Amino acid sequence: MRRRIQEPALVNAPRSFDEKRARLRELYDLPDEARRELPKYLGDKNPYLVGEAAECAKKHELEELRPQLVAAFFRLIDEVGNADRGCFGKFKVIDTLVALSAFEPDVYLRGLHHRQWEGAFPKPIDVAGALRGLCAHALLRIRYREALLDVVPLLFDEVAVTRTETANALGQSGLEGAAAALHIKALVGDQEADVMGAVYKALLEIQPTRYLPFVENALLTGSESDVDAAALAIGEARPAGGFDTLKKAADAPNRARSLEAIYLALALLRAPQAIEHLVQIADKSPEARAKLAVSALALHRHDKTLAARIADIANRRKGAVAEAFDSKFNTGPG
Repeated sequence: MRRRIQEPALVNAPRSFDEKRARLRELYDLPDEARRELPKYLGDKNPYLVGEAAECAKKHELEELRPQLVAAFFRLIDEVGNADRGCFGKFKVIDTLVALSAFEPDVYLRGLHHRQWEGAFPKPIDVAGALRGLCAHALLRIRYREALLDVVPLLFDEVAVTRTETANALGQSGLEGAAAALHIKALVGDQEADVMGAVYKALLEIQPTRYLPFVENALLTGSESDVDAAALAIGEARPAGGFDTLKKAADAPNRARSLEAIYLALALLRAPQAIEHLVQIADKSPEARAKLAVSALALHRHDKTLAARIADIANRRKGAVAEAFDSKFNTGPG
């Protein structure tokens, strides 16, 4: 009987999990080899390796692997049990499809409604929240005609990260219909400050002139967590009039506990007048406010001219202001 001789490529092919993982890491720097080998890894039975292969395809922008990515997603989501722990593989596949601008509404819709319960104490948790949020982004980015109908209900999802990412996705869409839904969500409220912050920011991204007074009202009259969320939303969205709104909030009575967030929001504006205002607070205001201003200005610590000005102020004022400077500005090259 003639002995079958294996091809060299098959003899040397990675077999164990560790070998496959090591090869995938090599493929990150080998685009030609990745183009040939990734389809095999996208079909691997291990969800983690599928996710790593998808990430590699994303790095090399391998649009020709779109069919294999779609097939991998449906295979993972149809699996019995929770082999894909934390939805790692499914999330990576969707992330790659989004990066490739793939028009795959059926894939995104399936992910949008996916629930995956895994054991935790004291009760199981749904680990598919981030996946649902990513699919909300995907449907809105491809301008799927019924995207709002499918995505908006996720503003009331039971998982906070889903609600947050849904608000972010709606804000980035720029759709007026999305603003109406976000407005309702803002009126209803949310226990999570991150969710409210995303909602406020999204409103300011879609229609800043219309919604800045609405967010300002939350900033001036809301609870402490709501004030912080509104302030940071203004800082991140940078609407016209944002500086005056934040300055008014900082000067309002009973806002001492929110000054840290308000000053940080001023720094986030990156507007020269906002930066100068914080410098003046650091220089002339009472120590409690001054040290908060210094901490906020640390966001721009790599600006050598600004850092030198704050260093002079800290050396002169000493005490808590100097301590804030040493702690926030002298953080090394990182």
